[in-house]
Amino acid sequence: WFRLGVGDSALYYFERERGNYPGRAKAYNNLASYYLVNRDFDSAYNKLNRALLLRPYDLTANTLLIRIASADDNVPDQELTEYISSALLQTDSNLTVMLEAATIASARKLYPLAEQLLRRSLELPPPPVETDDLAFDEAYPYRPDRLRRLRAQASYQWGFVLGQTGRFEESIAASRTAIELDSTFAEAYINLFS
Repeated sequence: WFRLGVGDSALYYFERERGNYPGRAKAYNNLASYYLVNRDFDSAYNKLNRALLLRPYDLTANTLLIRIASADDNVPDQELTEYISSALLQTDSNLTVMLEAATIASARKLYPLAEQLLRRSLELPPPPVETDDLAFDEAYPYRPDRLRRLRAQASYQWGFVLGQTGRFEESIAASRTAIELDSTFAEAYINLFS
């Protein structure tokens, strides 16, 4: 219902999920997402805080924390930066969370922060397969092909940031790197043409 845009039904079932599974962080993540989309930031923070209490290391919850703080016009840049630091600390600098944080920092024109995160994301090794619970899942985000795609996204975003700050030669190099990593990544071509 949420994806179909039927908010009342989505909220009803999300609340049922929370009632049936009050110890499950996903129920609170879903509610926080619902409230974020509806720009009810107080409710979104409330539900998200519950999710983070249950699973402080949860990737979805920490990503939502950054998204909510970014969407909330009352959150100043310094506070958003603190939310980003907290999310990265809680998720052990997860690459997908880091890329989300860099994109949000770039959208807020916090280019030095975005560049720092993007540099880290390009250098960050994937977690050891022996310690990653997701390693045996079909959707494992660090499979070689997916890791290449994540690195391409980081290079593309870095190229964008470099272009916005007038460092065009470096921007061109970063965009070309993104295309080398994933030749189907259309946004990198658009960035390069721009």
